[in-house]
Amino acid sequence: MLHILWDYVGAPLLPDEPFDCHGVYSGSALAEDGRIRVLYTGNVKLPDADGTYDYVNTGRRADTVYVESVDGLAGREFSQKRVVLASEDYPEDLTCHVRDPKVWRDDDGRYHSAGHLYRAVGGSADAGAMAAFLSAQQEGVAKAAEAGLTVKINTVVIPGFNTGEIEEIACWAARAGAAVMNLMPLIPQAGFRDNEPPSRALLEALRARARVHIPQFTHCRQCRADAVGVPGEMNCIGCL
Repeated sequence: MLHILWDYVGAPLLPDEPFDCHGVYSGSALAEDGRIRVLYTGNVKLPDADGTYDYVNTGRRADTVYVESVDGLAGREFSQKRVVLASEDYPEDLTCHVRDPKVWRDDDGRYHSAGHLYRAVGGSADAGAMAAFLSAQQEGVAKAAEAGLTVKINTVVIPGFNTGEIEEIACWAARAGAAVMNLMPLIPQAGFRDNEPPSRALLEALRARARVHIPQFTHCRQCRADAVGVPGEMNCIGCL
């Protein structure tokens, strides 16, 4: 099944500054006055020689970065990147995973912004917070699908934690209108450094069960932020 057609034209923004050296993470943009005004999250993982950081609550910066462009295409002129909201500016009770700044303008000309705050889930006793998080996530998927967007659901497979829930997630994703699901093996690091990733046999078995409800994305062996190219093609570095 063909879900989307697109042309790869290169990466317009690269992690080339100290405040985004470990990733130009997603965000949003406003197009007005002949300019594209972009806000994104600059990801920085601090050095951890003694292994004390979990990179969820400690050891990571996630600054909000602003940059402008005429057309947003790679190789074209961009303005100087600048940090407009530093990690120190966020409330103290948040984790390091504050990302994806969203900015929009209403028809009456008023500007709004919203930050998506990703909190640690494992071991959380705050059922209300989790219910609100999941509800907002489900509503977002449904609205994106209703708007005609192609939605892919990424799910990290963690043996002993969520393997019994994969088919339930697949059912929900299909009902919400998602087009495809991507089951990704755990990368044992930070708080999960002592956990084993799923075997190839387990991953394929889970995909087979989930495929009954929603098509499965299988082009990538491991989801990674430094992959370059088109999944499924020979020139994709890090995809296969």
